[in-house]
Amino acid sequence: MISLTRFQEKLNESKNLFLGILGHDLRNPISTIKGAHSLLKLSENLSEKGKKTLAYTEVSVDRMTSLINNLLELTELRLGKGMSFQKVPIDLVELSQNIIHEHELAYPQIEFVLSFDDDIHGNWDRLRLSQMMNNLITNAVKHGSSTGTVQITLRNYERHAEFAVHNNGSHIPQEVLQKIFKERFTSGNKNELKENSYGLGLLIVKEIVEGHQGEIHVESTPQTGTTFIITLPKE
Repeated sequence: MISLTRFQEKLNESKNLFLGILGHDLRNPISTIKGAHSLLKLSENLSEKGKKTLAYTEVSVDRMTSLINNLLELTELRLGKGMSFQKVPIDLVELSQNIIHEHELAYPQIEFVLSFDDDIHGNWDRLRLSQMMNNLITNAVKHGSSTGTVQITLRNYERHAEFAVHNNGSHIPQEVLQKIFKERFTSGNKNELKENSYGLGLLIVKEIVEGHQGEIHVESTPQTGTTFIITLPKE
């Protein structure tokens, strides 16, 4: 008879295989939608309402693509493959402005406030940093006030840059903070946080930050809200 441990291993292998296949299979229809969307944007007969609808659609497709990428990343992490990084010179302010603009289209009821130092450049992976920012800002929207403000702050230091995202929603209890970057956790406060309410996005964020030899920490109190702070070496 197969042992319980071996059965669990086989079950996990099957689950990882399923997640990988699902992620890859979802990419094809998403690519088709993006192609059709690009053709529609070329039309000269679109009304202002039509253009606005297309803008919302583009953001939704990009968010779906991000979710699929997260799913595939999780599968690779479970299989022990790790993440790959291709570092190139990046203007952190410009990249952040582009990401924030996408969220402004997706969440018009939220005010996004960007504060930054000048001339923040470094060698980072553009795709990974975009994933990191998307996940953190989306979490800030999800767990903040439905009509509130999300603050993004960029700071420039000699050897590193700092990226912080703040919201004024319900604070994260201390016992949850210790487990928040794990794939699954259960909050002791059922009224404020639900199991897996932060999803796998923060697990991906942690891997991206550590892949850049950076650090991440969280500050959260009932009085001040929640802030995720990322420190990224410039080289």
